[in-house]
Amino acid sequence: MDRFDVTVYYPQPPGHIFYVALIWTVNLLVNDPNAAIVWVSVSSSAAAVAALFWLGRTVFSRRVGLWAALLLATSLSYWTHSEVALPYALLGLLSVVVAGIVYQTWQGKKEYVIPAAIVLGLASGFRQDLLPFLLPLFGAGLIGLPLTRVFKAALVLVAAVLSWYVPSALLSGGFAAPSAAVDEAIERNGWKVFPASDLK
Repeated sequence: MDRFDVTVYYPQPPGHIFYVALIWTVNLLVNDPNAAIVWVSVSSSAAAVAALFWLGRTVFSRRVGLWAALLLATSLSYWTHSEVALPYALLGLLSVVVAGIVYQTWQGKKEYVIPAAIVLGLASGFRQDLLPFLLPLFGAGLIGLPLTRVFKAALVLVAAVLSWYVPSALLSGGFAAPSAAVDEAIERNGWKVFPASDLK
């Protein structure tokens, strides 16, 4: 929270700049960085229960929504993660919210296309892994729409992504810095991407 630069692992790449900004804001109130992260996690967990009820009711029925919310609210492992200084509870909340809004586009509600693009793009500023995981879900919601609306949604999504990528890059020394830091992190942790010819 004192210095943002992913090239020196403040924080580790890719940075999650909106998450850091949220914690920084909460820390102004509690004056304890660890407590700020925990408060964000606990609040996200509580909100996720409500969000899952909404998603279950929207996709299936009120009864399904209630059961889904009850199961999450009584999940020991979920609440354990919510009481430590980790971002996974917020990731769960954002995933449910994005899925719920994108589902509206699947139902043919065209007025949800642009909001879905905005929410997906901004949510990925809190956790970048949301973008590759939920982008196919978003793309499926665009099937059958006029090309002009698809193009507009794509532009809005790009603009929302740039809203966190640009400040992350500028604070880390340039536009190539975040991707270079991610590449270095992958190499440091021994992860490899094998060419198809090596897969036997």
